[in-house]
Amino acid sequence: AHGSAQDQGARLLVSAAAGRLAEVQSLIAAKAPLEARDPQGNSALLLAVDRNHPEIVRALIAAGASINAQAANADTPWL
Repeated sequence: AHGSAQDQGARLLVSAAAGRLAEVQSLIAAKAPLEARDPQGNSALLLAVDRNHPEIVRALIAAGASINAQAANADTPWL
C-alpha cells in the first residue's frame, strides 16, 4: 500500500522535513527504511532535527533511527 522501499524512504524524508507526524508514524509502521538519504546525504532524523520537529525526532529515535547518522557535510543530529 505504501509502494517500494525506495518510495517509502523518499516519502519518509519529505514527511519528516515537513513535520507531518501522522505520515511519519504510518511510514514507520510500514517499515519504511529509516536510514534513507536525500541527495545531500540527510536522513529523516537529520532533517527533522534541522527543521525543529521534536515530535518526529522522538518517533524516529524510538523506531530505531541512527542517532549517529552523518550527512554528506558531516553534520550529525547533535549539531
